[in-house]
Amino acid sequence: MIKFDIKQLEYAYTKDGLASIRDANKNNSYFLDDNLTIPLVYCRGNKVIPYWRKKTNISEVDLKRVFGSSESIQHYNEKIRLSTLKSFTCKLLGIEYQFHSSKVEYRLIEINKTVDVAFFDKDGNIVLCIEVYYTNKKTTEDIDKFNKINVIIYEKRLQKGERGERCYPISAGKVDFNGREQLRSRIKRGYRYIQEFRAKNYTKRYKELRKEYWEIKEAIQRTKYLIETKEQRIRKVRSGLQHQKLLNSFKNGLSGSSWTDITLDDKV
Repeated sequence: MIKFDIKQLEYAYTKDGLASIRDANKNNSYFLDDNLTIPLVYCRGNKVIPYWRKKTNISEVDLKRVFGSSESIQHYNEKIRLSTLKSFTCKLLGIEYQFHSSKVEYRLIEINKTVDVAFFDKDGNIVLCIEVYYTNKKTTEDIDKFNKINVIIYEKRLQKGERGERCYPISAGKVDFNGREQLRSRIKRGYRYIQEFRAKNYTKRYKELRKEYWEIKEAIQRTKYLIETKEQRIRKVRSGLQHQKLLNSFKNGLSGSSWTDITLDDKV
């Protein structure tokens, strides 16, 4: 059995669900298992990084019941962390998955295998599963079994020395080879329909837009003409008022002391 260092544990269970060591405090009660039967003690000092420890009455048998005989703390922490995800983006395929819930150590009854984490939609259907790879990579036999069911399986690599993506698909699920040609034919027909639909509607919309363009352009020209006409009238009125002002000034004997006094007092 691998020595399981509880001090490196990053997640524990509470009555309200999972809790991270980063958010833990001494006011809450923490447990190693989701059934809340193995209590943990939260420890923190002024200079000590927070950690959990098991109570003295907890035996190695109790730990084995949760972790098994070969699971490392690194594998366990990553498995629990993944179970908290609500979405996942596959960079290789350019697909984003959305999750409603998850289950750790989920058993696939059809092939009698247990995966590290299974994710479900709101209707309870499996979206995908993730296997954590820390020391033991999935074998060809494992992948062959996964290929027998309609479930997408990913492998999450924790080792940093290897190149490539850290999370990649290892099984796309069961493929119906007999119906593959029918599916391909349906896809081609659907593609042609989409192309024809787009061409038809794009041509119609182009004509509508062209008509709208000229109508808007004509409306803008008419508006410009009306604005210019009104501006000309305003200038004509201002000129007439200024001329009348000058005439009145001359009639009154040029009462202004200089030409600068002969100006309009009001702006139109």
